[in-house]
Amino acid sequence: MKPILEIQQLSKKFTIRHEENPYLSLRDSIAGLFKPNHGMSKEDFYALKDLTFDVQQGESLGIIGKNGAGKSTLLKILSKISPPTSGKIISRGDTPLKHYSSGMQLRLAFAVAAFLEPEIMVIDEVLAVGDADFQKKCLEKMDDVSKSGRTILFVSHQMGTLARLCTRCILLREGTIAKQGEANEVIDYYLSSGENSTGRYQATAGHVEQKQMVFSAVETVDKDLKATDQFGYDDHIEVLMHIRVNEYIPNTKIGLAMLSKLDSRVFTVVKNTNELFDIGTGNFTVSVKLPANLFAPNNYSFTTAIFVPFGKTYDIQESICRIRVFDTGTELSIFEGIDYGNIIINGEWTLKTERK
Repeated sequence: MKPILEIQQLSKKFTIRHEENPYLSLRDSIAGLFKPNHGMSKEDFYALKDLTFDVQQGESLGIIGKNGAGKSTLLKILSKISPPTSGKIISRGDTPLKHYSSGMQLRLAFAVAAFLEPEIMVIDEVLAVGDADFQKKCLEKMDDVSKSGRTILFVSHQMGTLARLCTRCILLREGTIAKQGEANEVIDYYLSSGENSTGRYQATAGHVEQKQMVFSAVETVDKDLKATDQFGYDDHIEVLMHIRVNEYIPNTKIGLAMLSKLDSRVFTVVKNTNELFDIGTGNFTVSVKLPANLFAPNNYSFTTAIFVPFGKTYDIQESICRIRVFDTGTELSIFEGIDYGNIIINGEWTLKTERK
């Protein structure tokens, strides 16, 4: 059977123009009107370069890579939103590709998808918006689409969701395919490479201004309070949560959860806000210091929340500040390359029986 999608040497080039002389005299500016491209230089940038791969009927393909790797550009080309510079796309769907991007139109897009049942579903960060209930419905819908034998192309930074939904993954790096294969294998390679490590979350100014209580930034730091996303097994991990209070809400709590590399929860800690800072407005920094010699060498991220129990959530940031813990002398070092899990503990060892 022929693939439902064939991508052959696909490239997308953008031309970036630079102004070399931003400050000119009036005489130079007038003279420049009669000269083509005066004071301008051009630079060609390839968002995608010579991509070649196939997608089979009924396959769920994950597309991963750090920001700027070319993921969304690829989906826009496959969805016919943007034309390629060169290369060829052969599509054997019965219906055209349907593109579902994040934003306010997402709920409508999924409702339309459920009704039209497109042969190929192209999804870009579908779980980056919406509440938990909506995200759950999206996952259920995508499960249904996959089980029905239709094809999914899915871009996401949420590795657990990718591993759950996708049978195969492609890792993009600077517009080229760095690795492709079975989903868990490619995800493990991506996480172990450190490409996805981002030890700091920074909110936009608009997001901070619109919220009553909000995380303006979250970062992981070392013992010298320097931002880092790399820790040894015997290092303390300190999480700094920078909080902007525009209006203090009584009975609020701050929650911090550590997530495994596939976004399952390792632990959760919660604290009342009035035990941490004065009730009032302003900027506050809250620190949570995590113990050394506990977290197994692996990849982790964090979720932070400001909420009232059984009430409103004022801000939540999920799967942020992805870090890596390296093996710096555990007793499991001989098993190099093996997944350690998330926690290493000593336990209490005692001999209960004796040889007769």
